[in-house]
Amino acid sequence: MRKYINHMRLILTFFVLIMFMTSCNKNVKQDEVVDENHSACLIVDTAGINDLAFNYDAWNGLIRAKKHLNFKISYIESKSESEYKDNLLKATNDGYDIIFVVGYRLGPVLEEVASENPNQYYAILDYEYENTLSNVLAINFKDHESSFLVANLVAHMCNKPGIILGSDSDTINKFKFGFQAGMHYAAKKLNKQVDFVTTISNNFDDENLGAQLANELIQSGADVILPVAGNLAKGAITAAAKKNIYSIGIDGDLLDIERDHVLTSAMKLIGNAIYNICEDVSSGNYIKGVSKSIGLKEGGVGFSSTTGHLIPKEIIDKTEGLISEIIEGKLHVPYNQSTYDEFIKTLSK
Repeated sequence: MRKYINHMRLILTFFVLIMFMTSCNKNVKQDEVVDENHSACLIVDTAGINDLAFNYDAWNGLIRAKKHLNFKISYIESKSESEYKDNLLKATNDGYDIIFVVGYRLGPVLEEVASENPNQYYAILDYEYENTLSNVLAINFKDHESSFLVANLVAHMCNKPGIILGSDSDTINKFKFGFQAGMHYAAKKLNKQVDFVTTISNNFDDENLGAQLANELIQSGADVILPVAGNLAKGAITAAAKKNIYSIGIDGDLLDIERDHVLTSAMKLIGNAIYNICEDVSSGNYIKGVSKSIGLKEGGVGFSSTTGHLIPKEIIDKTEGLISEIIEGKLHVPYNQSTYDEFIKTLSK
């Protein structure tokens, strides 16, 4: 009798387990069923994966793709520029469905590798080609729009920004022109004068150099520091804070570097772009062979949500009011020397 009861208990337990598993499966929504066969690799430049800027944001975009789209993900850090091609070739040989590259420094190398591997899909963020290869998607960001906005924010509190440019390139200068235009635009409304001191680091990684250059700019009268130079920004922001000088973050929210001294950050939402591309790959709608520019209209740029930490709400509200003007084309933000000169000429009328 005892054997019979134990046998029935075993059958009942098995039956309950089957019913439980069946009920769980019924709760799975169809839109949550994803293809487990997709994979992606991120090639990172010398700034590293934890640059607190666009490399960090790019990797978070892939982490979201792993969580929500069930992607297999990986990244390869480059310790020096000489490793860029080897790392791209390694990822290519590993057979990922898509390989992501971030930053203009890898642009020429990717073009070379992609031309030699036409069956591999690549996407490069923060870069554009004059003639994009058929197996490459290039996403460029209108970060002159975000720099214009943060300039309007800080112009209420500062008069002489010190700008550190990582290089003298079109990509970096685009940010500079948007920022300077935003400062002049706000200064006119505030009926005051603004000035700038600028230096070029020709480096994106050396935090000690960032600190040195920030101190030099402060000695030249800068009352806020804008480091457009990747990982170097950490040293610049920390050095400025030691002298009780505000800073502005770029590419990612850099508030945590110095919470009492980072006014705002110009955001380049690379993680969102990468996740959207992964969605396209997962659904079989991956677009390639084109260069696209995304800005405020496409949700590709903006300023940090933590801006209210130090900047009054009324200033933030006024700046947010400019977003619709830019999107609707009522306000044209300059992105190079000629458009900047024209903007200043129009502003002075």
